[in-house]
Amino acid sequence: MLYQLIIAAGLVTFVLNLILNLRCLRKPRRDSKIPKPASFVSVLIPTRDEEANIGACLESLQKQDYPNFEIIVLDDSSDNTADIVERIAAKDSRIRLFRGEPLPEGWAGKPFACHQLAKKARGSWLLFTDADTKHAPHM
Repeated sequence: MLYQLIIAAGLVTFVLNLILNLRCLRKPRRDSKIPKPASFVSVLIPTRDEEANIGACLESLQKQDYPNFEIIVLDDSSDNTADIVERIAAKDSRIRLFRGEPLPEGWAGKPFACHQLAKKARGSWLLFTDADTKHAPHM
């Protein structure tokens, strides 16, 4: 009986915490004003074998209404991801592509890719996103 009460108390605490967090979570409004001057944002995308997704991701990021950002893609793929990024980047100077360095001992793949991206970024803000995401224009 004590075990069940402890589990129930934990679940109630979890649900209350979830409700409080959801109440505080704000979505950007479509009519939100962009700060002046707009800080430079680096949108960072680690990729590995994302040829099916990277095009739609980049196209959605290109349509952002925010005026001051760059998109950096770090590719460590064995498919055509880099070719797709290069084709899109050729038409948009905000997009840069880098090849991933060999994975050092003691590192996991995605954290090392994010580390490399952060070193290449020029923005005051870093936005890490996955290649299989699509973004609304007011993100």
